[in-house]
Amino acid sequence: MVLLEKAKFLEELNILFNTSQSSGSVRITMKLLLLSKKDSKDQKLKIEVPKEKVCLIRATFKNKKLSTRITADEVSSFQEEYCTLLKNSLSSLKKTKKLKKKAMS
Repeated sequence: MVLLEKAKFLEELNILFNTSQSSGSVRITMKLLLLSKKDSKDQKLKIEVPKEKVCLIRATFKNKKLSTRITADEVSSFQEEYCTLLKNSLSSLKKTKKLKKKAMS
């Protein structure tokens, strides 16, 4: 998995969206970044929440994996850029047909 800067991640994500239009799909996950440390005495993993909250964003398409970290201060600017990227890239979605229900008489 490749950890990228915010701008480079969005560029690579745009490339993934363009390549996936013909076939396949891009899977995106977002979660709170947690740190884990091994305790030397017990050899158990201890999970700690960092002082500054960080969001880990991952994107996968076939065998290509990308990731980035977004701090709490960068969230609003990243969301704006990410939303415009999604609006431009998700134009190839197919509309689903709604089935009409027969009226009961």
